[in-house]
Order: sequence, then structure tokens, then C-alpha cells
Amino acid sequence: MNITITRQQLIGTGACKPALDWLDELGVQDINISEWTQAAQGFVLGCSEARRYLFWLWHNTLIPICSMSGADLRGANLKRANLQGANLSKANLQGANLSKANLIETNLSKADLWGANLKRADLIGADLSEANLQGANLSKADLSGANLERADLRGAKIKYAIGLE
Repeated sequence: MNITITRQQLIGTGACKPALDWLDELGVQDINISEWTQAAQGFVLGCSEARRYLFWLWHNTLIPICSMSGADLRGANLKRANLQGANLSKANLQGANLSKANLIETNLSKADLWGANLKRADLIGADLSEANLQGANLSKADLSGANLERADLRGAKIKYAIGLE
């Protein structure tokens, strides 16, 4: 899928000044994405500067959300990422940093989160059924209403996690 987002589209949908300034620093007037694929989206998620604007672009329907089901995101730095409602089922997130991430109602069923850092992550209503959470850090994470059916929590750090009654 080829996507072009013009500066006028960004301004018309209320892009913030820091985002426009960032594009100026890059010397970019229009955003041209020759192929918006799962891999391209994964690359953007791994880039802290671009990641901060990704959800806004999705929310304003300037780019589609690609399913991240089955994606290889091992070791990805997704700290503070807004992945609310994303489909990460069967994704490989081994050792990923998801601390303070917004994972509200995210589908993480059958995801491999072995050794992932989910400290202070917001997992309200997330689907973690059959997820591998062995050795994951869930300290101070909010798991209220999360589905943990058949999830493997062996060795997970759950100190001060919310919603694990």
C-alpha cells in the first residue's frame, strides 16, 4: 500500500508544532511511504521519534493500522508506546521493553513475552490468554479485567501488579 501524507493534511488535522518541526528538521514536506506493511509499521514502532506520532496518524485515519499478529518484535524498545487495541496475537516480544506502554484492550493472545519488561504497563482489558509471560516484569502493571486464561506466569515479577486477585 502506497501512502502520501501532505503537510497540508497534517496541518488540517491539527498536527502539533513539535511534529511539524521534526519534519522540518528531516527536510520533509510530505510523508511518502512506498509500502505500508507490517514490517514498516514495526520499524516505526522501534523509532522513538516517529513512534510518538504513529497513534495520532492512526487516530486521524491518515494511515491504517496493520495487524501486528505474528510480528517479530524481539528486544524492541516500545517504552511508553500507545498500542491500545492493537492486534499483537502470536507476536514475538521476547525481551521487549513495554514499560509504561498503553496496552489497553490489546490482543496479546499466544504472544511470547518471555523476559519482557511490562513494568507499569496499562493492560486493562488486554487479552493475554495463552501468552508466555515467563520471567516477564509485570511490577506495578495494571491487569484489571485482563484475560490471563492459560497464560504462563512462571518466574514473572508481579509485585504490586493491579488486578491479579
